[in-house]
Amino acid sequence: IIPYPAPDPDRKQLFQRSFTLDATTIQVLKQRAMQEKGATQNSSPPTTFEVLAAHIWISIARVMGITSENNKPTFLFSFLDGRPFLPPPMSSAYTGNCLFNFAVASNGCRLMAADGFGRTCECISETVYTTKDVIKRGNKVNLGSLDGIKVSIAGSNRLGVYGADFGWGKPSWMLHASLHNDGEVVIVAGKEKGTVQITVKLNYEAMEEFVNVFSKGLYVTSKI
Repeated sequence: IIPYPAPDPDRKQLFQRSFTLDATTIQVLKQRAMQEKGATQNSSPPTTFEVLAAHIWISIARVMGITSENNKPTFLFSFLDGRPFLPPPMSSAYTGNCLFNFAVASNGCRLMAADGFGRTCECISETVYTTKDVIKRGNKVNLGSLDGIKVSIAGSNRLGVYGADFGWGKPSWMLHASLHNDGEVVIVAGKEKGTVQITVKLNYEAMEEFVNVFSKGLYVTSKI
């Protein structure tokens, strides 16, 4: 018999919460990002992933103690489907994984600025573009040093988990059992059309504040 190891007394207890955002709320975030960037009618709007990732990142960074004054480094870590960008491109019939990770670096000065949301969306967009270019050239994606507060996002707002039916009907609710670390996030398409479900794992103290910061930040009007 192999006994279970004793729990680590220094390890914080982690809690998991899920949030569902509707299409209207997501559109408000996109409009706010465009306004803060000073975008024109010809500018490309941010993607759903970009605005959600930016809002999640800023919210977690805030509850983790990052401010414009202390200016601690922080990183957003996520994945990119590399199949369309490989030289030559992967066949659409390929069903395995072909994910490339990327990291976006920032700090309190950028994230917590008056136009921080728009700037963060733009920074995520630029990093994704650069990662695609690196993959196209057949080079290795180098994340560099990640010494700071990390937010890790997996999944996609296009991943229709609620459409899966294995013979006993579509799921009425889906929970993630594979989130183990502080600051881990999963994004999937929500049950209702146009919605997105976000699941966040944080320590207890941070989670209570995150719920408040995340919810209030969805309806902030830009002052730019």
